[in-house]
Amino acid sequence: MRIRPLAIAILLLSACGDKPRPRVEKLSTATPDAAPIAVTAPAPAPVPVPIPAPAPAPVADAVAEIPDPLPATYEERLRLGKKLAREGDTDGALTALAGAAALDPTSALPRIELARVLIGANDVRSAAEQAQLAVELAPSSSAAWNTKGRVLMLSKDTTGAIDAFARASSLNPENAYAWNNLGLAYLAAGRFGDAIEALETATGMPGIDSYMWNNLGTAYEKERRMSEARDAYRQGSTLGSTVARQNLLRIEEQMAMTADGDETVH
Repeated sequence: MRIRPLAIAILLLSACGDKPRPRVEKLSTATPDAAPIAVTAPAPAPVPVPIPAPAPAPVADAVAEIPDPLPATYEERLRLGKKLAREGDTDGALTALAGAAALDPTSALPRIELARVLIGANDVRSAAEQAQLAVELAPSSSAAWNTKGRVLMLSKDTTGAIDAFARASSLNPENAYAWNNLGLAYLAAGRFGDAIEALETATGMPGIDSYMWNNLGTAYEKERRMSEARDAYRQGSTLGSTVARQNLLRIEEQMAMTADGDETVH
């Protein structure tokens, strides 16, 4: 039997003990797909929230916080101070009047007005200082002595007040305020007859204030001159004094009760 060449070759290899080489597979150079790595996206940056700007102050308030400069002249400052005092602006009045005094240190008028404003503010010590400066600058000023008398009354110095008011009324006999205040000082001292005389002088002048009639009625009543007191209260009430009106009603009631008592006795 004839052996084919291919079969002979296989037999020879087997006899030499050679084993067939294992099959080597060629690795692919491509990188195998890796498991996807989870990538965390960065958190978005916080959106800045704008801080609201404070609301602007109303124009009126802003203007009010910035005081107007004082007027340039002495007369304008004095006039402004009196105006602010009438309006009840104590601080503004004091500033304006002090500014007037600075422009004319020899004038008593700003000192008088300063003392009056300070009396209204119940600053008796400061008012006394200004009033004293006023009488030193203008010793013949009725207004200065009248203002000093008011300070002395507030200080409970009745004797000093009487002297100051008497000086004021003698320097200007037409100063109804000085006569009225003199009458009040006499009332405080218990000198009712002198009070009546001074208050009758005050109420005898034209254009007086209604409260002066009430003061005269009080002086009459202290002297038991009831009819005259009633008439004075009536006059003050007619001119608009509410205190005089109250006193009128009171004294009329008292007089009516006295009259009823007299009828009972008879």
